[in-house]
Amino acid sequence: MSAETVPSLSKNNNVKRTLTAVILIVMTALSFVSLTACTGNTEGFVFGTYYSYDYKGIISGKESESAEKIAYDIENALSTSKKDSSIFILNASPAGTEIALGGYAEEIYLLSLRMYEATSGAFDPATFPLTELWKFSPDTFIGAAESIPDKDAIANTLAVCDFGFFEYDAERHTLRKSVDGAKLDFGAIAKGFAVDRVYDAYVGCGCDNVVVDIGGTIRTSDEIELYVADPRGSGYAARINRGNFAVSTSGDYQRYYVIDGVRYHHIMGKDGYPTGLGDPSMPISVTVVGESAAVCDALSTAIMVLGYDNSLAIVEDLGYSALILTENGYYTLGEEVFEILTERQKLN
Repeated sequence: MSAETVPSLSKNNNVKRTLTAVILIVMTALSFVSLTACTGNTEGFVFGTYYSYDYKGIISGKESESAEKIAYDIENALSTSKKDSSIFILNASPAGTEIALGGYAEEIYLLSLRMYEATSGAFDPATFPLTELWKFSPDTFIGAAESIPDKDAIANTLAVCDFGFFEYDAERHTLRKSVDGAKLDFGAIAKGFAVDRVYDAYVGCGCDNVVVDIGGTIRTSDEIELYVADPRGSGYAARINRGNFAVSTSGDYQRYYVIDGVRYHHIMGKDGYPTGLGDPSMPISVTVVGESAAVCDALSTAIMVLGYDNSLAIVEDLGYSALILTENGYYTLGEEVFEILTERQKLN
């Protein structure tokens, strides 16, 4: 993934920045600011990526610090590498061990369970053993590999990858697994979950013109112009111009390596292999637009797994919209209007 440049932000000017998850947004000019109002911007790194929180309104330093801290707390609660996180402890424990879930971990488990059920298992946080096997986990991915796992290793690992192997006790607020070797990773929903929580914190303090962006997963009350990058080029494939929405993109170009001309990426299909191998009709990029950033985040991954035909009813039932880019064209789902900027064939 190429490096990014983030220009400084200033009041009452258009704001433009390039995002890690290859979405570029341009905020519209801020409206007149009264003498008692102020604008703010907070930037930094969390979940291994860039974040930026923009807002207008009165907010105390304590409230601002509290809002900024949310994403870090969520990252720590869900970490697969920090030994004091409940998810790390659960992953390392033998089957049958009851692990207490903290507030954020319990919330995201329950939300993930709903998305797992809504997508017929296409969104599955329990594929982490496959992520490790294919060397796409944070501690194994280096952007290159000499070979892919053999069929037996994939089959054996796939056998422990099922969200249904985890048992939740609502009264005790605990989780345990029924199969040794089963592991969870909420990376496909964590950024969206954090975006929603940070957004709610700023809005709850009375701020408006709020734009919360964590690595290209965005939720905004302001009107913004958003560009979706071309996954096979240096330009932009599509544009959206609207306000009061959330958006997230998943694709095969964000974490991948190439062996013998074949692109292997980090989103695992139900067969234990990266999605779309050798199938030009399958998604190479999915952008989802809707109310919740967490749902957009999870749904973009699920559509990568399912493809267009199998996603139609799910997207419709949830009331979201999606732009699916493939090697040979694009599909749109839902009511959102995507302005296509490249010469691509519409496939539906």
